[in-house]
Amino acid sequence: YITDINVNGISLDPKKDKKIIRNSITYTNSIKLNYRQTRIKLSFASLSYVRPEVNQYAYQMEGYDKNWSDLTPATERNIEYWNLPFGKYRFQAQAANSSGVWNLQGVAFAFSVEPYFYQTLFFKFFVVLLSGLALVVLFIGLKRFWYLQKLKNKYKNSTLDPEKVENYL
Repeated sequence: YITDINVNGISLDPKKDKKIIRNSITYTNSIKLNYRQTRIKLSFASLSYVRPEVNQYAYQMEGYDKNWSDLTPATERNIEYWNLPFGKYRFQAQAANSSGVWNLQGVAFAFSVEPYFYQTLFFKFFVVLLSGLALVVLFIGLKRFWYLQKLKNKYKNSTLDPEKVENYL
């Protein structure tokens, strides 16, 4: 069982943190964290009371860890992750009792860390659109500048007064 979820050093409480967690941790399968909440500590326990000090634990954070890790010593049932990049994660833990029998179903908890505004697809699209618009404006400005230079050169060589030509351009 997941017994506690701690975000940025504060234990989540459904009474205080309704934006993050609405129900008890026991009845919550997933949460959404904002871009500032990148440190998470998960506490868990198994329900084997015969020599609990020899229970074994293994865990993995899908989306972060590549492999399962053994938890040593087994009395320390807390896993903490710092500076998680934005994305979706799924924490899984399994336990073995004092006889070495593993609970392969284990426990799982999903959460996501939202990206900073500049990491969103909308922002990237906006930057590309704005850059494209800037290039179009630059191209039109340069084309106009070249056209005016061409006109100046054309009228410079003509019989008209150059000062009058400047006033018309």
